Amino acid sequence: MGIETLILKTHTQGATMTGSSDDSFECNDNLDCIESRHLLLNNNKLLEVNSRLLTNIANEISQNFSQTIAVERKFTTGQRILAGITIDWRHIKDWKSFKVESEPHLKKLISEKQRELPSTNNTSKLYIQNYTTHPFIDVYGTKCDKGMAFDCVTSQVPSTKGKQQQNIIMYLGDSENDNPAFRKADVSIGVHSDIRLKPKLNCKYNICFNKLSIFLKDLLDKDLQFSNSLVSL
Repeated sequence: MGIETLILKTHTQGATMTGSSDDSFECNDNLDCIESRHLLLNNNKLLEVNSRLLTNIANEISQNFSQTIAVERKFTTGQRILAGITIDWRHIKDWKSFKVESEPHLKKLISEKQRELPSTNNTSKLYIQNYTTHPFIDVYGTKCDKGMAFDCVTSQVPSTKGKQQQNIIMYLGDSENDNPAFRKADVSIGVHSDIRLKPKLNCKYNICFNKLSIFLKDLLDKDLQFSNSLVSL
């Protein structure tokens, strides 16, 4: 969501990466993988203060909803600051009803926990990322979105302005938290993975998840030259 962006080094052949954007990156041959990291906030104090609040919220939800909700903790690299949590109930068979009945109570708990924290210069409101139909909500230690992450990533792409062929930035995503990046991309593609989900995506193209691998293969075969004919539901 843009709180932290990592630039990775190019490895020698055989080096592989493990982990995801929500975990620390590790290399299976113990190479130093991270070239640089960019934090959305220059002052880590705010994240550190709100990480304690996020920890309290995560612990309380885990204790009170241990049978129905999984809480995923999202840490920054290096200092391992808890920057966000995902409150997830996708494994429940009837998660649609749970979303309607229980999500408001979860948001109320988050608000109540936040009011317990004394207001100082080193605190700010937590940021809640809502989803229309997805069976989870995200809570972050500061305002953030994938448009911010998009800007950070694309700032590292060499400029091709004035050249015969310019860079075209493509972005793929499957939920509302991708909308800020969709609006910035030259080609925005929404990926639909579950017929039960009806996310409101601000993208130009749509594709079903089961056709995604075919689309990517065709794109590679065409030397990354995108055309409308490559995308179809």
